[in-house]
Amino acid sequence: MVLGKVGIIVGVFVGSSQDGVLKVLLTGAFGNIGSNAVVEIARKGYKLRCFDVPTRRNRQVAARLAREANFETVWGDLRNNEDVAKAVNGCDVVAHIAFIIPPHVDRNPDLAEAVNVGGTRNILDNLNGAKLIFASSVATYGDMHDVPPPRRATDPQTPTDLYTEHKIQCEQMIRDSDVVWSIFRFSAVQPLHLGNVDPLMFEVPLDQRIEFLDTRDAGLAIANGVGHDEIWYKTLLIAGGKANQMVYDDYMGKIFDAMGVGRLPAQAFTTMRFHTDWMDTAESQALLQYQRYTFDEFIEELMRRLGIRRTLASKLPGIVKWWLLRQSPYYKNYLKDRL
Repeated sequence: MVLGKVGIIVGVFVGSSQDGVLKVLLTGAFGNIGSNAVVEIARKGYKLRCFDVPTRRNRQVAARLAREANFETVWGDLRNNEDVAKAVNGCDVVAHIAFIIPPHVDRNPDLAEAVNVGGTRNILDNLNGAKLIFASSVATYGDMHDVPPPRRATDPQTPTDLYTEHKIQCEQMIRDSDVVWSIFRFSAVQPLHLGNVDPLMFEVPLDQRIEFLDTRDAGLAIANGVGHDEIWYKTLLIAGGKANQMVYDDYMGKIFDAMGVGRLPAQAFTTMRFHTDWMDTAESQALLQYQRYTFDEFIEELMRRLGIRRTLASKLPGIVKWWLLRQSPYYKNYLKDRL
């Protein structure tokens, strides 16, 4: 999520809260989780307002989603209290997903704090009786590698970077407020596409526990939550379930296999601990009934979407591996040490 100087286009909901139709504001509506939540919320017949920054990519996603879902779009900036007030106005529930995430949070920390913490504060200041679902993360637990899994809502949180500091600070602001809230801590949510290769993927050790959550299931969890009476004042762990619990070696290995290039050598990955883990989703699944897709089903769909690109990569696996390994600082050091 990259923010610049933006304007705002505001519409109004047809009808009022007295018409019996739930009115939902979704922030970060055109991102990974948000775009799937748009479809699922619209399917329920709720009146949906989407709030996001008017980047070229977001406008393209909004146009695509408009072909399959009915919603109103408000373009604006979480840092601008007036924009937020106009977006929240008339809503019954706000699902607040928008957040600057790594690596962008580290590249521009001042902007990230203004959006993540300041933007959440603006949401809280303008709810006017609306309920709030806040999207948090398994990353807030920090390194729990030596603590037997699964993680639970009552486990202590330990910030390890700016992103987790912001999430924990926002959670505390919400709990200290007088609003009706629910906090959803998400596990690793993989989109159904492979974007630009980010060196961040090499910052997870291969024996790290990780729990996959299909982005479509993440969207369904949000959609099922906004109209649910029993989620409020609860911290719910949102993840794929026991069938989707694995170690990072299997997680990335299957993704690389789906790409047609095979697994990368262990020397490409760090040995330092990372903040992912398995989660206890018994309560969230009982309430929200969102777990549909397994990691293997996700891999099958990913292979289908890659199509000809997978075929081409599989014919030149050495070249693709060489290019991928060039993104790893650990593999570069490994090669230097061998000289």
